[in-house]
Amino acid sequence: MLVLALSCGAVFADPPKAPPAPVDDEFLEFLGSVDSEPIRPEDLWLVDYWSKPAPNPGARPPAAAKPAPPAPKPSPPPAGTQNNG
Repeated sequence: MLVLALSCGAVFADPPKAPPAPVDDEFLEFLGSVDSEPIRPEDLWLVDYWSKPAPNPGARPPAAAKPAPPAPKPSPPPAGTQNNG
């Protein structure tokens, strides 16, 4: 029974992994040099853009603002006054 269990486990085992690729020192040096330049003033809008969180694609758009109620009608002039308008 034990032999059967061990042999079944061998069938489902992962294949051996390949060794990792060698490290390219020049490429790593290039990646490190990209961030070492100061930010130019004309690129500040990108920093602002990238610092904002991404919108939630499943979120509903904000509800439209309700229109302001109409202004009340002016009250009529008191009785007995003459309106020449």
